[in-house]
Amino acid sequence: MIVDGSRLGLLRWQLYLCWSLAEYHLSALTDELCRWEPAPGSWTVRRGADGQWRPDWVEPEPDPAPGVTVGWISWHIGWWWSATLDHAAGRTPQPRENVFWPGSAIEPFATFINTVPKYVATSTPLGRPWHNATAIEGGLVEFVQRLKQSPGGDIGVHASISVAQALLTADAIDEVRLVVAPAIAGRGRRLLDGPPPMRLELLCNATSSSGYLLADYRLSR
Repeated sequence: MIVDGSRLGLLRWQLYLCWSLAEYHLSALTDELCRWEPAPGSWTVRRGADGQWRPDWVEPEPDPAPGVTVGWISWHIGWWWSATLDHAAGRTPQPRENVFWPGSAIEPFATFINTVPKYVATSTPLGRPWHNATAIEGGLVEFVQRLKQSPGGDIGVHASISVAQALLTADAIDEVRLVVAPAIAGRGRRLLDGPPPMRLELLCNATSSSGYLLADYRLSR
């Protein structure tokens, strides 16, 4: 794995790698699988009277350690990463008792994607209401350039080759994150057909256990 060497760069790449692998491997995970106990006495997450999901926990940890459910593992990952990011930002981490399991296999992504502002490039009206979703009016490139100048965090482009190609052609994209599968399709649409020649600076890369190559590039200007 190659990283830019900074503490923030390392954390950013680890988050990206974990998120990408989770999207690929855990897409079929259900609530029932999250709470399936592999053995009697397994640690899991349990819903309290206040509606919050809390993990089983004993100090000191038993020896041998008990089995754990997928739900407990996902809670532990969330707790670990929240503490890591708090330390990196100079904040005091939340106590373990204040970090809860979200209560669903599709969380926290479902809450994130439903609450974050979304801008949809479409030639037809949005068919169904979606919280914080707005159809882009006017030119796509002009809209994105204005959006980049406004306060906020990173802007991501998902699920549209044509939108990505248009923004690459207009030099409106700063970074690309590519996932290369260990397979050759032989036919189909190609992401990089159309945009002009450009140079890329490798920020970081990694290979998953199943052979997927994940690469993060900055566009050189």
